[in-house]
Amino acid sequence: MPGPQRTCIACRSSHDKKRLFRLVAAPDGTLVWDLKQKLPGRGTYSCPTLKCVTRSLQAKKLTHHLRQPIEDAATDGKVQELIALCRQNVFNSIKIGIKARKAHSGHTRVCSMLTRGDVQALILASDISASRQHELQQLAEAKQLVPNIFATCRELGELFGVESRSAVALCDQGIAQLFIHQFGLYRTMKEGL
Repeated sequence: MPGPQRTCIACRSSHDKKRLFRLVAAPDGTLVWDLKQKLPGRGTYSCPTLKCVTRSLQAKKLTHHLRQPIEDAATDGKVQELIALCRQNVFNSIKIGIKARKAHSGHTRVCSMLTRGDVQALILASDISASRQHELQQLAEAKQLVPNIFATCRELGELFGVESRSAVALCDQGIAQLFIHQFGLYRTMKEGL
């Protein structure tokens, strides 16, 4: 059963509200991204594409939909802020896997898990060595997994409390789906630039 429907103020198409970005105006006119969709007050919705987000940030549209004056300056940097929030949500989904003990790292361990078929999602660092990337991609392809290139070795390592990690395996289907969803939003916004 579909959830509540909302309309993107840029393209005017209706979608399940959970699939859209929400922007709320604080009483002082400050614009706040409400990715959890829980903040009080009037909000606007936008499709998770750079084109719709950019068009939805027009002050005239926001003034009309939020029913309060919005200055052009209030929208400055909002696209970059949204991309940063999406990126943080991707990291948070990996942290959930770590906390649940369903995220594993380290080249040898990830290779072993891929061979056994225990991996639901594979994350490779953007600066992984070519030889390791090739090996992990071959193992992933054998299991019909598409590796996701995200973050640096140092950033992935920090999540696990170590200096560097080139690969992360998510072993829980629900956590993997959360990661893939969050990563998809981030990638869509980032690639649109």
